Amino acid sequence: MSRNTQGFEIDRARMPDEWPTHLFPQEFWEELGRTIGTLAFLEDCLKRANLAITATRTYHSVEQAEAAFAVWEGDLEASLNEALGRLAQRLVTTIKADKRYSPNAAIAIDHGLKRIAESRNALCHGAWVGYDRDSGVATLRYWKKKEWRQNSSRCFSTSDLVRIRHEAVEITYDVIDAVTRQGIQFPGSTSPGKAILKAFKASKSSRAAG
Repeated sequence: MSRNTQGFEIDRARMPDEWPTHLFPQEFWEELGRTIGTLAFLEDCLKRANLAITATRTYHSVEQAEAAFAVWEGDLEASLNEALGRLAQRLVTTIKADKRYSPNAAIAIDHGLKRIAESRNALCHGAWVGYDRDSGVATLRYWKKKEWRQNSSRCFSTSDLVRIRHEAVEITYDVIDAVTRQGIQFPGSTSPGKAILKAFKASKSSRAAG
């Protein structure tokens, strides 16, 4: 610190390069980036899976289908700004309400998503405040929304991040499989199955022409 006319201020010329991340090794930041990138991809897959499942539902009557369609676009738009926890709830609710799926399908995905959601929130919103080079453990300061008065320090090693990333990959596989096992092409991919976006556009065009 250096003194100014009233107190003190940071002597910026003397600060370490890459502060405040300078105390951590490069491989830690690389793995953290890969892990957060994988979690972000999982969020994107949750949005696309919800689109695929809700767009291919069947209804008992035209009236039911029209009522569902009236709120469908708004629900999809709302999901675009949601994070993993809310997206997970949305997809699990969608699967539970769909007769094409067994109750076990929703339970399995729900458990996996809940397990990874807590790690996601900490990694994306916590502050990395220390690194012990002897143990290879980093300290993360993170407060849960409803438990902020409690001790909030957590420890992660690079291997912990690798484990979380692999868990996120497996859950992403489960989410994609939930769509493709119904014979539906996963939106935005070249997977086999019925391409719902093309079918939806064709259906919309035919209704407009009629």
